[in-house]
Amino acid sequence: MIRALPLTLILLSLCLSGTDAYHHATAAVTALESTGSILRGAIGAQEAATDMSSGDARHIRTSTGARCYPNPFRPCSGQILKFVVFLDQDGQVTIEAFNLLGNAVWTRRGITGARGENNGDDDPAFTWDGTDDKGRTVAAGGYIVRITTPDHTHFVKVAVQK
Repeated sequence: MIRALPLTLILLSLCLSGTDAYHHATAAVTALESTGSILRGAIGAQEAATDMSSGDARHIRTSTGARCYPNPFRPCSGQILKFVVFLDQDGQVTIEAFNLLGNAVWTRRGITGARGENNGDDDPAFTWDGTDDKGRTVAAGGYIVRITTPDHTHFVKVAVQK
């Protein structure tokens, strides 16, 4: 379980909109990393390089073989978050989104992935529409997405905007 952040920091990240929300959500996730949570090593090992002017996947990278675009994304305007996952072998993939308190808000299990690149452009199973498991649009703010493959577990920081 992820250790809880101070309530004011969480509220700040959830109440902002636009580019500021992305920066504050990233700051909140960075603060989460420094609290000694179990995710600190996994997330801290990844440095995402984001070009804010483009939603192109080439500009959003992590060092572990998984990325997403557009990030930040706006589910209220119909945007879909697309994941790109590289697999060393064919196998099952699970994608889970967690809020900053560590609560799972959305899970997609049993995705069949092929060796090589799997992405949301070619396979809708590798997408998230910004809704929770009950079909409700999630709140604006920062989320941590865990992508579990047969060989690796990847963590991606995601910012949801209104």
